[in-house]
Amino acid sequence: MSGAFKSRLAKLEALRKRPTRVRNHVVTVDPEGRVIGQMTKRRPVMILVDHGTDDEWEAALLAQQSKLIGGAKAAEQPTHTEG
Repeated sequence: MSGAFKSRLAKLEALRKRPTRVRNHVVTVDPEGRVIGQMTKRRPVMILVDHGTDDEWEAALLAQQSKLIGGAKAAEQPTHTEG
């Protein structure tokens, strides 16, 4: 260990402060913002967005991809005008 590191460590140990208290208040919400489970009354909270299981996420992804591909194919087709 370097001398500066040892000195800093000694100073920190001399302070003998209590460690920082970690609060684990988590609120889980779905992608639309609806609370899943119970809302905690404690503050502050960490908001965790739950996108579902891997299978649900994959199904939503495939549906979105097919919608985008269908829209792109419709945009590529020329429009016929009579005149």
